[in-house]
Amino acid sequence: MRRIHFIVLFFLGIVFSLILLTGSRAQETQETLRTPSNPADLRGWEIYPAGQVPPDQSIPLTTPSDLASLAIAAPQTEVSTFAITLVQRFTVDNDNKRQPISLLLYDAGTTPNDGDAVRITFNNRVVNEFVPLTISGTSVPLRESDFKPGINRLVVTALGVGTVPLNTVGIIIPGRIIGDGNPRDIKYAISSGQTITATLGFPQIALCKTRFRFPCRQSGGMSVFPETAQHVLEAQGMPPEPITAPLVPGATGNPYREDGYPRLLTLDRQRRIARGQRSTRSYVCPPQNGIRQDRDEYPPAAFLENGVEDTSIPIDPDNEDESIRARFRGSAHIKCISSRDNQQSGNSFGQQLASYKEFEAADPYPIENGSTIEFVILD
Repeated sequence: MRRIHFIVLFFLGIVFSLILLTGSRAQETQETLRTPSNPADLRGWEIYPAGQVPPDQSIPLTTPSDLASLAIAAPQTEVSTFAITLVQRFTVDNDNKRQPISLLLYDAGTTPNDGDAVRITFNNRVVNEFVPLTISGTSVPLRESDFKPGINRLVVTALGVGTVPLNTVGIIIPGRIIGDGNPRDIKYAISSGQTITATLGFPQIALCKTRFRFPCRQSGGMSVFPETAQHVLEAQGMPPEPITAPLVPGATGNPYREDGYPRLLTLDRQRRIARGQRSTRSYVCPPQNGIRQDRDEYPPAAFLENGVEDTSIPIDPDNEDESIRARFRGSAHIKCISSRDNQQSGNSFGQQLASYKEFEAADPYPIENGSTIEFVILD
């Protein structure tokens, strides 16, 4: 009898061991990340279950035709914040041609090259329907035209094709396109159909129109700049307000941009004087009620979008300043406003460019030449 009990116990032990071994192997077949993400890299990222999308992705994108009735743009109540603040929406190659910025997607799991794949969506547009994840990575470009003012949304959805679950997604965003200069290496292990997502945007340089708050800066005893703010809103409207500044006799003035004056601007201090001279030279602003007037420009002369440069005109090394001025054609929106409002508002946004803060308690950093910013008016 004892022998029978011993045999039964022996076989029960074998069965129990097999159950434990099977469970252990099942756990081993669920892929994990090779190394964890830096928690700071994941700040602002969200995970959505299969079949769900971020709320703002269910809303159709605004198109210029939707804004046709907004003759004057509306001010914002506050600036936006983003999971990642970008400072580039394009790069420039050796031939001085604009190229898309790119993200690198790779397999971050303990079983690399097992067939994991994802779908990339940006601002409701499918950028790539099927991106295979490999240990060496796949470059995914984001076109300049894909970006918009305000909040941009990057969505990465796991596709269930890998041989070993889960899908281990790695995303590298290079530091040269990020405001603080720190590259991001985002890593997630997600199941088929799940989505990881983050908001992206550009530094929002703001002027306050009627009430002062972050991130506006005071200048020359002024904390709000109603005239400059109103001009920017008129230029950013769809369609923009007409240019009504008086012309110099015989001048034709700047072309009116029927399709609107951009909110996303590219900082280029080097040519600001030449652009400013070209944009304002056709206009004159006499004093109003004894108050000196300036020719206010939008976009400001410090940004590429203020004027159009004709690169076919050569630069004469013996007369460099004059030949550089000759290369530019004025294309800014011009309005006569008080000199004090114009000059102090320029100093206010200049302070923000010199020490930009992503949020009030953030460490400041300078906005470098070539960076993209968004020009924002707060109410």
